[in-house]
Amino acid sequence: MDFEKLQHFKTVASTENMTQASKLLHITQPALSLSVSRLEKQLGLVLFDRIGKSVRLNPAGKAFLRYAEQILMLYDDARHELEQHRNQHVSRLVLGITSFVATQNAIRSYQTSHPQVILKQRQLYAPDIISTLKKRNVELAISNIEATDPEIESCELLRQRLQLAVPRTHRFAQLESIDLFEARDEGFICMPEGHADRVFFDWFCRQAGFEQKVVFEYFQSQMLETVAAGIGLSLAVNYPKKNARYADRIAFIPITNPDLPRIVWIQRYKGMTLSGTAKEFIEYLMWYCSEYLPED
Repeated sequence: MDFEKLQHFKTVASTENMTQASKLLHITQPALSLSVSRLEKQLGLVLFDRIGKSVRLNPAGKAFLRYAEQILMLYDDARHELEQHRNQHVSRLVLGITSFVATQNAIRSYQTSHPQVILKQRQLYAPDIISTLKKRNVELAISNIEATDPEIESCELLRQRLQLAVPRTHRFAQLESIDLFEARDEGFICMPEGHADRVFFDWFCRQAGFEQKVVFEYFQSQMLETVAAGIGLSLAVNYPKKNARYADRIAFIPITNPDLPRIVWIQRYKGMTLSGTAKEFIEYLMWYCSEYLPED
């Protein structure tokens, strides 16, 4: 097994399409298919269900993806560490992320204005946030789940209002607002179990008085496309600029009950002394979130 095969596997898993993945990786589709097949043979397990031109992770593939991501991140960390020895003036910050969309504009802005900082982002699953911080594998974490551990400090970055995303053809599409309990019998599209958004969405629906019936588990980048296709409904933050392309296919309905915000936190382990770079990063994100994010 090598890092190239793992990267091929991860890209196919995220796109669920061999043609698209091969373009992103700049290799031919047959070469990519062969690489994935060799990885499966090496592991002794099939990782994908093949459905026409599409591929989807099966249970074994979902389990392996988490380890593949960690291996690739550790490999990148090692390369960055060596690079830092060659460039002593360069600062480095490792950041854990559970929800990418909420703060990516802020993070990109920070990177643009601080080119001397090597910023590494790691995707974290909800059960791993506290242990990853305590093990010092990341210096900071951005999450929509407030830590209950007294050794973890959570600082509020922003508050967001969830809306119900429905296809334009759905009977709810003309509503100006909705009590979420009215959607208790609907099928929901959601992130896979373990993702922080899934944990929060499950909790949010319980506050409305029901357990959401998940009919499709999908990655965040494709959830709204799945709603537009009429497969189900989804809880979502409506970013006007990002979601403008869905205006004729999806209606975003404000939720009146439960009247609860989704809070995005920046978190740190109290037992770890923050670097100057981490302190500066927190200050920058606090400023950016107060000035710009409501319009993103």
